[in-house]
Amino acid sequence: MEELHIYPDPKTIITDFQLAAIQSVAAVLGPDVATQGCFYHLCQSTWRKMQELGRTEHYRTEDEVKPFCGMLDGLAFLPQDKVQAGMQYRKQRIPEGMEALVDYFDANYVTGTFR
Repeated sequence: MEELHIYPDPKTIITDFQLAAIQSVAAVLGPDVATQGCFYHLCQSTWRKMQELGRTEHYRTEDEVKPFCGMLDGLAFLPQDKVQAGMQYRKQRIPEGMEALVDYFDANYVTGTFR
């Protein structure tokens, strides 16, 4: 980029949730550049898991399931120090049949190694 006289100095890079992309940001741009997951991709991941679990009809017909899924994804908007408390709150109010989704979401985005 020197030949173009462009010297990017980003503070934050938004990526999907692929570990390789996150690691590449640190390797190429340095450890001082923060990475954030894209909310769209988070919602897509939740929806794909719903499909994988065979819960799409449940999502469409059970009144409490759609807002529950939205609240899971909405944990992304909590301050980082409040996310685990928010997850615990959601775990106390799981609609029937949604336990596997909550386990997946918690393991991948809250208490797992993907933070």
